[in-house]
Amino acid sequence: RRAHDYCECGAYDYRVPSALPGTPVEMLPAFKDGLVSTAKLERWSPPTQFGKKYKPALARAENVRVFLHAVAMELICAPTGNRIEQVEVAALYGGKFSIRAKQTVLAGGGLEVTRLLLSSNRVHPQGIGNHSDWLGRGYMSHIHGTIARVRLTAGREVIFGYETDPQGVFCRRHIAISEDVQRKYGLLNHYLVLDRPLLGDPAHEDGVLSAAYLLKRLFGGRQQEKLGTGKYALYWRHLKNILRGSPQALSILPN
Repeated sequence: RRAHDYCECGAYDYRVPSALPGTPVEMLPAFKDGLVSTAKLERWSPPTQFGKKYKPALARAENVRVFLHAVAMELICAPTGNRIEQVEVAALYGGKFSIRAKQTVLAGGGLEVTRLLLSSNRVHPQGIGNHSDWLGRGYMSHIHGTIARVRLTAGREVIFGYETDPQGVFCRRHIAISEDVQRKYGLLNHYLVLDRPLLGDPAHEDGVLSAAYLLKRLFGGRQQEKLGTGKYALYWRHLKNILRGSPQALSILPN
């Protein structure tokens, strides 16, 4: 919860009814939570620029010293190997120095902390904490992708975009298997979100999306994914979407 506050993610509340008061509870019309839930959400940081945000507080603190442009190079262990005696530091613009403390906390992230532990091998030949040889292996990542198309009843309001809570923090609802069902059947955690169709696929038949795609393709400079039998055939399919969607689609074109 303290980290939540430092990251400026708003209230520590991930339930739609209490986090987004005054909004419909259902993400999908007439959908009621059961085995599958849509009543939870994810929160987004502004994002917080920690250096800028907390520099004044750190500068005022009498028990904190901040060293900028310096990199921790090695943790020096006691001969017994069960205690950190000092941290060897290299300055960005030359020179080295050591820091001694009663306690040493590593908070540099999964990659940087691993580098530091592996490079600290004077007493522990394989690196500190690497007795199993698994340190730095088995990294995980968020697996994500577009896996399905959803066609909903026309004229029914579906909530799938970003919303703001009373503190102005961006939130987004998602579809997930309930925690009870996950525990009962030993299922891994995951969630699904509803998103706009892929811009580059004219099968969405949306004039506004096609206009946005052509603008991005023709004036964005960067090559986009290729769909269809060739770029001109693809452009023509998008152009037909725009013509069918006029004047709504044409309203986003530059003057």
